Amino acid sequence: MVPMEDKAWDRRSVRRYPLELDLTCRLMKGRRVMSVGKGKTCNLSSRGVLFVANDVYDAGSVLWLSIKWPAERGGHGLELSIIGRVLRSDSLGTAVQIMQHGFEASGFSAGRSTSVPPAHNRSESHPLRSAPLGPEEAAGSSVSGLVCQ
Repeated sequence: MVPMEDKAWDRRSVRRYPLELDLTCRLMKGRRVMSVGKGKTCNLSSRGVLFVANDVYDAGSVLWLSIKWPAERGGHGLELSIIGRVLRSDSLGTAVQIMQHGFEASGFSAGRSTSVPPAHNRSESHPLRSAPLGPEEAAGSSVSGLVCQ
């Protein structure tokens, strides 16, 4: 995989990799899932994600992203699970700063993820461990027609 070209005016300190992968996005408020949507990544780095979706999010909002990863482990799909803070969100996409991340067995193909977000320290209780997953998550929304700019 070839990283995106560096530009002299680009202030980012890490490389971004152009990956278009399906994702499920959950808007969190404390331990509650406030809304669920579908989207597609445009690029990823070790510090952030840019994705397109039908929704626009407020800067500072916390999102739980489940990204369908293009690999399997033990015959099961993988998801990259990310907890992040929205830096900006508009019609061109949503930029999220990664706060926590980890790979998990996929529940993506069923239309909803039954896993919980990763924690930095597994011995500590994660604040989202008891996040309710509602029936609206099973229905989801379409990702067709979403295009990275």
